[in-house]
Amino acid sequence: MFDITPLSVNHNNAEFFYHCNASGDLLLMHSEHWSALKGYPEQTYISTHTDSLMVMKAASYGLIEKVFESPIYHQDHARRYTYKAIEQDAVFLKVYADFQKKAQKMLKEKKPLITNDVNWGVANQKFEELIIS
Repeated sequence: MFDITPLSVNHNNAEFFYHCNASGDLLLMHSEHWSALKGYPEQTYISTHTDSLMVMKAASYGLIEKVFESPIYHQDHARRYTYKAIEQDAVFLKVYADFQKKAQKMLKEKKPLITNDVNWGVANQKFEELIIS
């Protein structure tokens, strides 16, 4: 089905079909699409491949990827998860295998895997509006 060995190449892996190899890349889409897909998956084990899952959700929903020709913006930040050499990191391999399992399911079924419920993001929060004039 898919290979989680980091140094081998399996051309059935999701990253050979869609842009999934650079974490933190800007994802920009119409708010109706973002709402229909219920945003990024919020219950990931570590943040690795969370944005890649969103790319796969969008692709399986039928959205077309447009890659900008130059960088837009990057905010430097500390990593939330620092892995050892990938070949030795069981956590990274587990998360990568989970990403591939979900990505392959979406590719095969042509249907996004929606994991967030109706209260995703801050939907169940009330915010006070402050108008500054």
